[in-house]
Amino acid sequence: MSAVAAKTVYAGDHSPLVIYLAKLDEMIRADQYKEAAETFAAFEAEHPGNDYFVEEALPYKIQNHLTTKSGHPTAVVKLTLKHPTWAVDVVKAFHEPAHFAEYMAKLEKTITDLV
Repeated sequence: MSAVAAKTVYAGDHSPLVIYLAKLDEMIRADQYKEAAETFAAFEAEHPGNDYFVEEALPYKIQNHLTTKSGHPTAVVKLTLKHPTWAVDVVKAFHEPAHFAEYMAKLEKTITDLV
């Protein structure tokens, strides 16, 4: 691919994936878990092949959110150590909007209990 062709393909911050990930950050920060998971299904249908990138970013986004929201980074680390499959579980739950909201509530309660 020539440099000119590569320039026309690269969308940078305007790519659908980058825009969606920013929107996902906003919804997670607002505790709109069910809505975030619902938008993923629409994004996945409209942009097939990008689901992997969202799924890979999701655990980090959730961990960062939980740390910021709780104000107890040590409790979040304890959560991840006590539940080593939490990242896989959060991605699975993300594919079911109602379950994702429930799973996030469970994670938040666990962190509160660990404080």
